[in-house]
Parts: sequence; structure tokens; C-alpha cells
Amino acid sequence: DESDRTDRRLDEVQHLLASERLAIGARLEEEGRWGAARNEYRLALSLDPDSPDVAQAFARADVEARASRTLD
Repeated sequence: DESDRTDRRLDEVQHLLASERLAIGARLEEEGRWGAARNEYRLALSLDPDSPDVAQAFARADVEARASRTLD
């Protein structure tokens, strides 16, 4: 029982941290800082690997960061 409660709480904390990273990444995207946004999404993905929102944001930022590097 205590172990289940601890596991649930850990999942909640990881989800909240991933949500925070997702919000930071969105702000960085708005600023056109694709590499930094990609990194925030990468961290969010490590915290919440099952989140489709995080996976989509990571993929989007990854493409944009690669395009920016190519254009530079």
C-alpha cells in the first residue's frame, strides 16, 4: 500500500515536471530558440515518455533545430 502510494506520487511529480519543461519549451519556440526548446522537450520526454504532446513537441523542435543548423 505504501509502495503504491509512493509510486503514484512519483508519477505525479514526474508529470508535473514534464509539464513545466513543456511550457518552457513552448516559450523558447516562440523566441525562435529551437535548439533550446528541443532540449527542454528532450528532458520532458525523459520524465514523461508516454505523453503524446511532449513527443510531438520534441519532433517539431528537432526538425526546426536541424533546419536552423543547416541554414546557418
